[in-house]
Amino acid sequence: MQRQSAYLTALGSAFYAWDRALKGGDPRIIGALAYLTPMVSTGVLVVLGGEAFTPVSLVAIVLIVGGAAVGSKDLLYPCAVTDTHERPSAVTH
Repeated sequence: MQRQSAYLTALGSAFYAWDRALKGGDPRIIGALAYLTPMVSTGVLVVLGGEAFTPVSLVAIVLIVGGAAVGSKDLLYPCAVTDTHERPSAVTH
């Protein structure tokens, strides 16, 4: 029974946090933070649910953090917006 409540707590917490973020946050930041949800829920399951933390879990966390870093690159290092596309000049005949 304790394991089931840990699963429900992790899942319910994730849905609650997602709902709150969508209602009042910056969508770009929310999108980047969405990558962290599986890592946080895995941590809750390890701590509260008695699940084992395996090497596969470690690899998954590294991949998740890497994905979050790549996904939030523009937020971390904003650069000036430049228009690199050439606009066609007016053709006169």
